[in-house]
Amino acid sequence: MQAVLLDADTLGPEINWSPIKELVPLVAYSRTEDSEVTERVHGNQIVLTNKVHLTREHFKRNPEIRFIGVLATGVNNIDLTAARDAGIKVCHVRNYCNQSVAEYVIMMILNLNFQLMDCLDQVWAGRWEKSPHFTHFHRPFRELKGQHLLLVGSGSLGTAVGEMAKNFGMKVTYCARPGEHSTPGRPSLSQALPEADVVSLHCPLTDVTKGLIDDEALGLMKPTAILINCARGGIVQEEALLAAVKSGRIRGAAIDVLNQEPPQKGSLLLEERNPRLLVTPHVAWASIEARQRLIDIMGENIGYFLSGRIQNEVAVHG
Repeated sequence: MQAVLLDADTLGPEINWSPIKELVPLVAYSRTEDSEVTERVHGNQIVLTNKVHLTREHFKRNPEIRFIGVLATGVNNIDLTAARDAGIKVCHVRNYCNQSVAEYVIMMILNLNFQLMDCLDQVWAGRWEKSPHFTHFHRPFRELKGQHLLLVGSGSLGTAVGEMAKNFGMKVTYCARPGEHSTPGRPSLSQALPEADVVSLHCPLTDVTKGLIDDEALGLMKPTAILINCARGGIVQEEALLAAVKSGRIRGAAIDVLNQEPPQKGSLLLEERNPRLLVTPHVAWASIEARQRLIDIMGENIGYFLSGRIQNEVAVHG
């Protein structure tokens, strides 16, 4: 069997691809435009992609495709129904970046809680030098122990964050699935938001969660609370978030995902620097270890497929 990788650059240069190359001959492209997909997948039974879209038309023109390996957990770039109709197995990778995401979330909680960026600005602006004391009090902060972390999403990522937060002595609550009623121990989002010191999002982007964190939700949060989003950009209404941070309705936010990525046409959240609004370029998942783990697991997926079995197959509903 022959394999093609359509967007190797999305995984970075540090990755060892031998777990896949030792199984099948692999042609790897740095990136692939939509207009190049049909030609590049031609003649390959195995197609690997991270973000390149694969459609019914691609499958129709290339009936030799038998396996699609999505180098991510999300599979919204694949026409799953068309793949099923064509008899193509689609497998993705789960649980490869739990540690990376959890560490990112804790890092940002600490950063915003201790207001690190603001402290650095105070130093570089020379304000500490002018202090009459050995210390320079600027903005108060609290220890994490005893603070209340609300997690929206209780899958492997949310669970990893919760377990790590408990090691700091934080109280951890998982809210009910968005759109569903509260259950014992699982309050609804609207019930839980007023009690939370930190809100961290780990739910998928769906019709129910799109715009979940809007002006109303932000208005329920404490003025001392912070928001972390390393799930999907569309879950948070960017205009509402910016207004809440700038007006002091919430203490701050750390955002690793935007509505459009990359933000080639700009973003409201990037218009001006604000030490209480931290934006990073969708990297929470991307430690070297997590990316290598991703490739290792995809190698296992391919090995299973070649032996006539299947691992991490994506279910198609409807």
